[in-house]
Amino acid sequence: MKHMICLFSLLGAAAMVGAQTVYTVNIPTTGTYNMSTLPWSPSVPPAGGGTNVQLVFGSGIADEVKYTVVNDLLDENGAFTLNSITFTNSIATFNGGRLVFAANGGTLPTAFMMQPSTKNYQTLNADVELAADTTFGGISYVRIYGTVSGAGTLIVDALNTEVGLWNDNANTYTGG
Repeated sequence: MKHMICLFSLLGAAAMVGAQTVYTVNIPTTGTYNMSTLPWSPSVPPAGGGTNVQLVFGSGIADEVKYTVVNDLLDENGAFTLNSITFTNSIATFNGGRLVFAANGGTLPTAFMMQPSTKNYQTLNADVELAADTTFGGISYVRIYGTVSGAGTLIVDALNTEVGLWNDNANTYTGG
């Protein structure tokens, strides 16, 4: 009987792991945008996100675009769960809620910031929860102004990436 319960528990956990869904948006002009009103492809990400959510923000043009994204797709606890976030060719500020970086099965979370200039930085004006080991990489400087919490490790993986914790908060992440 114990073995059957374990098997059903494992099958239930496996059913929760979903295929990755990549949500892409191009932001061609400077401005402030709510996540819910951006022209996402294939659709607007679900409120609260999910462990299978990958967000890709691009500018769609050759020049860097400076913009702010307001996260208005939070769950009832003020969080947005995702497996990956990527900013390309932009100087982005991401505001609002708590970003929960979570694994989707064996796929660990990532945050990649790619921009042609090394003189600018990406800003996360949000609390960051590392629910799993999370790799920050790309070519950029990343400033996190929110509290960093969770059991995951914050991994910086690239020669040209720097992550700064620019907050006066008590960071509580325990992963290293």
